[in-house]
Amino acid sequence: MARILIAEDDAKIASFLQKGLQANGWATVHVEDGAEAEQLALGGGFDLLILDIGLPSRGGFEVLQGCARGGTGCRYSCSPAGPRCTTWSPAWTPARTTT
Repeated sequence: MARILIAEDDAKIASFLQKGLQANGWATVHVEDGAEAEQLALGGGFDLLILDIGLPSRGGFEVLQGCARGGTGCRYSCSPAGPRCTTWSPAWTPARTTT
């Protein structure tokens, strides 16, 4: 099962993302802080990062830069204004499709 790290400090957005992803069979981990997100991402084991740009301590782009330096090879999504403004990395290829 794919694991997704959600780094989002807005509880409503995080809950929405988690419920939707879990209902479709994805395992999720949620954090509210950029430094914690980077630490977990660098530890490995995640297939996708969903990053809020405006996180406390370290923004989503800073987390992404740290992960790139650390060589996680993880796919990512940065959400500047919630889930409706999502940008996928060129490396993103879904592990499965739903019908």
